[in-house]
Amino acid sequence: MSNIGNSDTRTGTLASGQTVASSGYILKVASGVLTVAGGSASADADTPFAVSLDESSRDVDGALIAAGTVTYCPSGGVIWMRADAGTYNLGATVYLSDSTAGHVDATQASGATAVGMYVGDHAKVVVAGELVPVNTNNSGW
Repeated sequence: MSNIGNSDTRTGTLASGQTVASSGYILKVASGVLTVAGGSASADADTPFAVSLDESSRDVDGALIAAGTVTYCPSGGVIWMRADAGTYNLGATVYLSDSTAGHVDATQASGATAVGMYVGDHAKVVVAGELVPVNTNNSGW
């Protein structure tokens, strides 16, 4: 089991053209395939499904395979997620980012989906792409 979450891990197939560069990206599911959630004002209302535990599959030359597979952790408990830059406060709700696909954000854009509650150090200044701990137990996804 990976150290990024505490749920049982699963493996799923990515949608056509989709790759996942590393752990901590928020994924959504449609028609049985996974894509990276969020990343635009229209996609920040996506319903999260899981968080990637590693990069997606690679070919013999080491390149990420579009529509390959990815190991993920479903919602439940504390999961480490990629974050947009900002100040994260203990107990505050974090939201699906409208600017960076697969990331959470400390501020809510209009219509953004609540992903969970930040449970790291209070007033933590986060660098873009850093992993942050998010309690997903009461998130509703």
